[in-house]
Amino acid sequence: MLFSLYLVNKDKICNVTNMISFLIPSHNYGNFLKKCVKSIIKNNPKYIKEIIIVNDASSDNTDQIIKELKKENLPIDTPYMVEAHEKISISTKRKSCEQIFQRLMITYDGRVAMCCMDWGAQHCIGYIDKSAQNIDKTLKELKDKIQKNKSGFELLKNAKFPQKFNEPKFEIKKIKELWNGAEINKVRKIHHKAELNNIDICKKCDFKDTYLWREID
Repeated sequence: MLFSLYLVNKDKICNVTNMISFLIPSHNYGNFLKKCVKSIIKNNPKYIKEIIIVNDASSDNTDQIIKELKKENLPIDTPYMVEAHEKISISTKRKSCEQIFQRLMITYDGRVAMCCMDWGAQHCIGYIDKSAQNIDKTLKELKDKIQKNKSGFELLKNAKFPQKFNEPKFEIKKIKELWNGAEINKVRKIHHKAELNNIDICKKCDFKDTYLWREID
């Protein structure tokens, strides 16, 4: 009997030719199935397409173990965490992030972001220096140097430029104004409802404290 388990994978792989189907034949090896599946997830997380277990007329607890594994039935992009001793946890819910109530992150040119996880200020909440207006010019100059293969930029041909998820009206403000401003308070209200996935920069964040974790037995 064949059972196909579509398991978790944090990274979305666009090129399906890189994905692998894992086949596990089992005859009375029920006690080892969970350990085997965990080992596959731990060592091959970016390449799992599916895990197929072949139950070869087992008379032990193989059927029960397979049923327990199939209960997960999680989307391919479900967040997961591998810790010591092969402990694997998954998350299907988010929780409010403490960082937006603790700190701000300021770039070298005066753009302000909500936390250090957004070090490129992709979700900009304001500006404290006029130099922040030059970011598009700076990125364009960098892109030109890469495309022209300038000295020192030869290894950057595959560089990806940051997306802009939020771009408020340009206006120089004090840090205190931004800390209490509408841009960040809008995000705080969404976090308070634990709706982080409605914010682009937060949806992709891998700060583990913004997830509710459940260990897989």
